[in-house]
Amino acid sequence: MIKTMVKEKVQEADFVLTCTRDALKFLSTFLHESEMKKIIVNYHGSNLRKFRPELRRDHPAEPPFLLSVADLHERKGFPFLLQALNLLQKSGIQFACHIVGDGPQRPVLEKMIQDLGLHGMVFLPGSMTQEKLIDNYYALADIFVLPCVVQHVRFFHKNVDLGRLKIMEIKMSGGEGIQKDGIPNVLVEAMGMKIPVVSTHVAGIPELIQDGENGLLVHPRDPEALSAALKSLIENPSLRKKLGEKGYMRAHETFDRSKNIRALVEIFRQDEIPADSTGSGGKLRVMSPLGTAAPSRS
Repeated sequence: MIKTMVKEKVQEADFVLTCTRDALKFLSTFLHESEMKKIIVNYHGSNLRKFRPELRRDHPAEPPFLLSVADLHERKGFPFLLQALNLLQKSGIQFACHIVGDGPQRPVLEKMIQDLGLHGMVFLPGSMTQEKLIDNYYALADIFVLPCVVQHVRFFHKNVDLGRLKIMEIKMSGGEGIQKDGIPNVLVEAMGMKIPVVSTHVAGIPELIQDGENGLLVHPRDPEALSAALKSLIENPSLRKKLGEKGYMRAHETFDRSKNIRALVEIFRQDEIPADSTGSGGKLRVMSPLGTAAPSRS
């Protein structure tokens, strides 16, 4: 998140929206309590009408289909995924993994695939239309994996997708900063199709995925833990089914974009945003899919 002028903007605003509790926590590090009372969490979610489980197709004669979708940037953690896949390969587990997307880390990943002997098992098909992604990849996926990390960046760090304000902020803060995801839409999309998901304890991802309940979470930069999580899903179809079903419920409960847009409309319809939006000691509110203030969860 870019801190530049945020405090001044919050002071002038009637209310402020953020799309993760993780961002809310970050804002609390430099905003006053009176300013924090203006903050409302509204998850942006995904268009789940496009991502439906009935679009999935079985492929029993082929090895398990692992899928990841993202721009190929360092914060996505793909080198750690390749290391985890190498461990799976060494243990004799068959799979095919498709990492869909493009970006500056592509040469790094291509070299790792060759060096680790993963050619023919890991594929980088590049970027594509959403329609092709759904029809040719989501529809076939048995497991979705996104091993995000917190990326530490410096002012002159290469291959970092930084905007001008973020670059300026890094320079003003002494030349260092971090980049991380919020709640990646692709995780919501996969869960909307009942594909079991594996990701990491990074940023807002645990707000979507509860480990062992509706998906699996591992610590970032841990190929061994990631490999073990993938192995447990590859070898246990009933676990894949259970997590897929629970993930579907979670996505539709809280991350359906159409519901969350209605909640956002309700915010704008209010004549006045009260300073204490919960009426309970200045706690922050999270808008539920129906636009009512949901209780805060620790």
